[in-house]
Amino acid sequence: MLVYQDLISGDELLSDSFSYKEIENGILWEVEGKWVVQGAVDVDIGANPSAEGADDDEGVDDQAVKVVDIVDTFRLQEQPAFNKKQFVSYIKNYIKNLTPKLDEEKQEFFKKNIEAATKFLLGKLSDLQFFVGESMHDDGSMVFAYYKDGATDPTFLYFGVGSSTIITHGISAPTCARTLLKTPPTVSRIVSNVYTFPITTNKFITANMSTHPTMVAVCRNIFTEFPKTTH
Repeated sequence: MLVYQDLISGDELLSDSFSYKEIENGILWEVEGKWVVQGAVDVDIGANPSAEGADDDEGVDDQAVKVVDIVDTFRLQEQPAFNKKQFVSYIKNYIKNLTPKLDEEKQEFFKKNIEAATKFLLGKLSDLQFFVGESMHDDGSMVFAYYKDGATDPTFLYFGVGSSTIITHGISAPTCARTLLKTPPTVSRIVSNVYTFPITTNKFITANMSTHPTMVAVCRNIFTEFPKTTH
């Protein structure tokens, strides 16, 4: 799995579970989000309900919640809207903080294209939602979202140049869990909501794909065996 991490804050903002399209000469990534419903899931804790005296509904969370997949998966935090002056000030600060973290080639690319990207975003300013990563770092990269004409799902905009790529099976357990719950990898077998899917040639995860905490535990116990490689 590829995870895209903000170079400034270190927050995980995206993964290759979500495809992106480069726009504005590649400085911005456009990613399609989707409203999804969470909830009404069965949690198998291995107990015998008849022996325990529990009723048939125990362990079932029937409270469905509607969320945007990207926001939920990466715990993006929505921020108040910016006016033009505030937005331009943010961009100037972002340029100052990001540029030293880029190599010479990317610095040139960034300087050459950031003005056009800023104008593009300013043209949509009144329609944009503003998000930051989970840490809510003051200087971190911002993620923008808006609705195209007639769309019911949001489109997200990222500064691709401000991300580093982590190639790993050992991503953080919460991100792993949220991603797997959204789009499980190739599934080898499904029996009673228990999914079995391959991680390597000889290793499989078998777990009840029911709740975020359950999958956090699974990811923490198994995925952390694999080292991270950052590019």
